[in-house]
Amino acid sequence: FKVSQKATRAISLTLAVLFIALALTQFNKAYTFVNALFALCVLSLAYFKNPQLLSQFFITFLFMLLPFFIVNGVLTGTGIEGEIVWYNNNENLGIRLFTIPIEDSIYAFSMLLFNLLLFKLFSRKST
Repeated sequence: FKVSQKATRAISLTLAVLFIALALTQFNKAYTFVNALFALCVLSLAYFKNPQLLSQFFITFLFMLLPFFIVNGVLTGTGIEGEIVWYNNNENLGIRLFTIPIEDSIYAFSMLLFNLLLFKLFSRKST
């Protein structure tokens, strides 16, 4: 499964604008700023170096969100007495999806995409 080249371009541009806006307006919140800046770098790298991968990743990421929310939800306190992972709301937006800071979805996006880009790069070099 993959999205079209036109949709990849539109999604990428929308995400880039979002990440730029977050980085420019939230530079005083470390977790938000670093996640937005890193996500922008990874998205740009993927868009210019491997847009085909990006078109497949957008669909894959949607499916990966379900286990992400389950595991991350438990770690941040969903369904348990106290959270295992604690976030300082002074360093993030304070917006949560259930108990998960919204920035964690940006973190998951960039971490998974960056690792996938590295895997593709190193697998090409080894063949």
